[in-house]
Amino acid sequence: MFYSLAISHVHTPYQMCITHPFVTQLKASTLPKITFAYYIQQDQEYLKHYVICLRKWQLMVPKEYQSFIEEMIQEVETKEVPFQRRALSELPQVEYVPDQITIRYIEHLYASLATKNHAYIYASLLACPFIYQKIAQDIELE
Repeated sequence: MFYSLAISHVHTPYQMCITHPFVTQLKASTLPKITFAYYIQQDQEYLKHYVICLRKWQLMVPKEYQSFIEEMIQEVETKEVPFQRRALSELPQVEYVPDQITIRYIEHLYASLATKNHAYIYASLLACPFIYQKIAQDIELE
């Protein structure tokens, strides 16, 4: 219910995400490998800081919530990171320079931690994986 309500308020940006050339080319298997390699490097940088922020947040929450956050960390470390390492080893080499969007999002993660507001931190850290999942589900349904 919450997700449906949230998406209804961001319909236009969400449509822009699922119709973005990167997403449509990835779906059609026409995305250049060099573009995918660049994306994987940006995402790897984001994930590195995402896990750091999750670990910092884990130390801030009451003990009964720490295992929930540990599960999130393990999900990233056991699925996303090995996938990216394997993908990068099979893709053309790209000079890595973090783009401004990646930098700004990482800064946002750290800024959310600084608020010490658990609801804000939760919203900042969890939005991205759920949006990726929803985009993947919508594309799969097409």
